[in-house]
Amino acid sequence: MLLIVMAVYSSGVLAGGLANSFPIMIMARIAQGIGISMFPIAFGIIREVLPERKLAIGQTLFSSTFSGGAVIGLLVGANIIQNYGWHATFFSILPVAVILAFVILRLIHVKEQKTETKPQIDLMGALALAATVVSFLVGMSYLEQGTDSALSLQDCLA
Repeated sequence: MLLIVMAVYSSGVLAGGLANSFPIMIMARIAQGIGISMFPIAFGIIREVLPERKLAIGQTLFSSTFSGGAVIGLLVGANIIQNYGWHATFFSILPVAVILAFVILRLIHVKEQKTETKPQIDLMGALALAATVVSFLVGMSYLEQGTDSALSLQDCLA
């Protein structure tokens, strides 16, 4: 199922890069949105593959990639758009999506296991995610106000 969703996502990325009209771009973005359902599927795979004692660490690492990817994607994407145009953002991510699909095909094998575990709250993961999001927002606020002026934490929170 994960590979099918990856294929839908990759198709949406390719269509977005080739889009020459607004309706085609909307359809491409819809396909990408459907493809984003790969993340809950990946969480399920993490739950199946990792032993119970390492489950919280695996989910924490995977969850932290959301914020890190958003920060890196914003900075790199803006640079690509400024230098090469918006089509290049789609074409630059397409090889990554295809390589990721091949890595998943080769390395991820889910075994059928029936174990009952108690749901646990990953406090460290939640704190790491919150710290990443807050640091991103503070950085964006600093850039918005200009690099000439010093910015205090109180100014960012106001």
